[in-house]
Amino acid sequence: DTGNGLTSNLVRAVHLDQDGTAWIGTYGGGLYRLDGDHLSHFGKHNGLRENVVSMIVEDEFDRLWLTGNSGVTRVSKSELQRIADGLSDEVHSTLFGKSDGMLENECNGGSQPAGFLAADGHFWVPTIKGIAVVDTRADSVNPLPPPVHIKEVRIDGRPLDLSRPIDLPPGSRNLEISYTALSFVAPSKVRFKTRLTGIDEAWQDTGNRRVAYFPYVPPGRHQFQVIASNNDGVWNDTGVSFDFTVEPYFVQTPWFFGLVLLAVAAVVVAFMLTRQRALKRKELLLSRLVTDRTSELQRLAKLTERINSGFLLEEVLQHIFDACRPAIPYHRIGFAALTRDGKSVRARWVCSDSETMEIDRGYEAPLEGSSLARILETGNPRILDDLEAYLRDHPDSESTRRIVAEGMRSSLTCPLVAMGKPMGFLFFSSRRRAAFTDDHVKFFLQIGAHLSLAIEKSRLYSDLLNTRERLEEANRALEIQASRDGLTGLANRRTLDRQINLEWNRAIRSRTHLSLMMIDIDHFKLFNDTYGHLQGDDCLKKVADEIQRAFHRAGECAARYGGEEFAVVLPEATAAEACQAAAYLLKSIDNLGLQHETSPVGPNVTISIGIATALPKSTAPIQNLIAEADNALYRAKRDGRHGWVHATADGDV
Repeated sequence: DTGNGLTSNLVRAVHLDQDGTAWIGTYGGGLYRLDGDHLSHFGKHNGLRENVVSMIVEDEFDRLWLTGNSGVTRVSKSELQRIADGLSDEVHSTLFGKSDGMLENECNGGSQPAGFLAADGHFWVPTIKGIAVVDTRADSVNPLPPPVHIKEVRIDGRPLDLSRPIDLPPGSRNLEISYTALSFVAPSKVRFKTRLTGIDEAWQDTGNRRVAYFPYVPPGRHQFQVIASNNDGVWNDTGVSFDFTVEPYFVQTPWFFGLVLLAVAAVVVAFMLTRQRALKRKELLLSRLVTDRTSELQRLAKLTERINSGFLLEEVLQHIFDACRPAIPYHRIGFAALTRDGKSVRARWVCSDSETMEIDRGYEAPLEGSSLARILETGNPRILDDLEAYLRDHPDSESTRRIVAEGMRSSLTCPLVAMGKPMGFLFFSSRRRAAFTDDHVKFFLQIGAHLSLAIEKSRLYSDLLNTRERLEEANRALEIQASRDGLTGLANRRTLDRQINLEWNRAIRSRTHLSLMMIDIDHFKLFNDTYGHLQGDDCLKKVADEIQRAFHRAGECAARYGGEEFAVVLPEATAAEACQAAAYLLKSIDNLGLQHETSPVGPNVTISIGIATALPKSTAPIQNLIAEADNALYRAKRDGRHGWVHATADGDV
């Protein structure tokens, strides 16, 4: 049956020859030869005229006669034996039908016997229109191969002159070649095979068709060949041929492809140079930003040190007045505190370059309904660029009238809050109009905070630690910028370890998730063995570039973990978000189409991904998360690679 090698379960005939070899005829499956435990198959694919075999007889000349729906087929056992032994690919068979005198081609075969070979060599065959008799002893073999001739060649319906070399213009289509073979014995049984170099890899069996059509022929030199066989399968293997050339368009020439490659190379070089300059500008900008920030933090640290060097309020305020003068355009500083009942503010300290002092210590003004109350409610400093204009709009403001009388023309008012409790205001005034900007507001906010912290000593220590942490983080950012893997450009292992610890501690403080992704290129050793280490390095770079493009958000860190392994830290990413990112990366690598013909997974380079997600706790080590991701990667590789597996961490890592 089909489980043992037959392509059809419908067996119609069995013949056992004198050598003990069984010949099996099937309906639609062709002819089979069973010699011991070796089964050979014959059919239209290797020379028989049809795949229906209803009866098998053997004549005295060691030939098999087969009946079927197309007539009676004669074939040599020795030729079938050569195919079974692997010495030949095709058998020559002869088909007898209506053109040879039979009333109908189709032979009966639904019941047995479906034919009889008499002792006189006559083969009696039942057909659907009566009995046909074939003389198996008659020597009817036509030994003459038919001469082949090409009658006409047309291109786009236009005939060509075959006496001259044929050069077709670019874009020529619809090539039509008419050919024939001369045979006066059963010309309808003449068979042809054709081949056009550049299109056909092997001979094309066209049967008795005498025209070959080619809608499109690629540019280049071509040769059309045609051979033919007579009614008894005797082939003219020399046949006939003709050569022709199809001229290419310019875009199909090597010159064009060379220019395209040159243009692509130029674009790549220009992109790399532009990218390099952009990175250098970014590095310089970052360095300048860190320097400015460091300088600002150092200036703030010195100011804080001076503020903390005083124990009395007057000493602290005097330190502020002296320390800020090189950077801030003020001529007067005043401090006013809320009264115990919170209904008014009273001047506690004033320092000014002006000889006139209209608002001195002890001056008190109501808070309710004033603009100071709104400043205290919002917590935002206020800039008045023109005090005289403000006084004209608010003629009832006594404090504004007094400060203008001292010669001041612009002011900045900062609310002071300590431990969440409002405590008063810090007033900066200048003789120039529009003396203060938003940058001064930011700096004054820091001054106001430090003044408040000077009153609440415990909070001063906390701010100093925060200032130091910001400075260290800025320096670490510079260090990370230079800590890259030399081949891929990703973060190196040392940077990865530092980033994992940083995000772990941050996730503990903010109580957010942290996901880690381990990535491995499937069968990378086979890739190196097949294409060499230079191509292997190029593969690593392309995969790394795709990983970098996929993970570039703030806090995300993509790094080379070692060899062909990579790791990605995903802050605040839940398990679902990490899995979605893994699926996206998997598809991105597939879309690269990097060839890997020796990979057991597929024809292109693929990756396997292991993912672990945790809600970090201070009581659990970070190594648990790394181990979970590594185990998930192992499972992804064990399950067939080219996929991702999540460790299903429950948040207790």
